[in-house]
Amino acid sequence: EPQIIILKQGLWYIYAYCRLREAFRFFKLGRIEQAKATDEIFARREMPKADFSAWYGAGKSVLARFEIKKSALSDFEEWVGIENIRESSGNYFAEVALPDDGGLISKLLSFGTGIKVLSPPELKEKVISAAKSVAEYYR
Repeated sequence: EPQIIILKQGLWYIYAYCRLREAFRFFKLGRIEQAKATDEIFARREMPKADFSAWYGAGKSVLARFEIKKSALSDFEEWVGIENIRESSGNYFAEVALPDDGGLISKLLSFGTGIKVLSPPELKEKVISAAKSVAEYYR
């Protein structure tokens, strides 16, 4: 019984009540092999907020500042929301709280040289370290 659709770290999920497990669960859209429309109607269930916020990383986030190149602007806007982007003298910047989970560094690296972490220094160092590890792997 689908309730909402969620974008997390660039991947789409459906949060739904699973009749098989008799509980709310997250279903990754890319893993759904088949779906079919039915005429069945169901009443929306009250969603447990604690489960949802825990999965999404509530309380564990990092406030980060970025410089964004025009070439990466549309993808970055889609990820963090256009309302978080500021233009100043032809340059683009963002300040946004992001879930500090295992996918954050990979997501940042996926922008290549299209973005630059300005702060916090710890996040910048994690990106530098991960990029060095990738470069070393290819040597």
